[in-house]
Amino acid sequence: MPDLEDAWDVFGATVQKGAGDLAKNLFSDWQEPAKQDAAEFIELARDKLPKWTRALAQGHLSKNEFSLLLRSLEGLAELNALKAKGIAKQKLEQFRMGLISIVVNAALATVGL
Repeated sequence: MPDLEDAWDVFGATVQKGAGDLAKNLFSDWQEPAKQDAAEFIELARDKLPKWTRALAQGHLSKNEFSLLLRSLEGLAELNALKAKGIAKQKLEQFRMGLISIVVNAALATVGL
């Protein structure tokens, strides 16, 4: 089973593509700022994500626990690039929640879970 740290570039590309698709659905524009915000979030979470993913792969965490841990980091998703575009707070929150889901799914897929 691959380690998230070893596959970080693949993981990051998956998250950025998902963030761009989510932005297209929510805002019909602003895909690049969304990708920028996604990249900033996963970089801020980089010290925790590989460790948590390893714990999940080794059976020390359930998928639900893993998801809850990631959701605890949502405050790191400041979404500054999208805020600068004047996106409404409700849409930003929808994007933030969607981004967390994308990160969870991308991490699980990257390590084969």
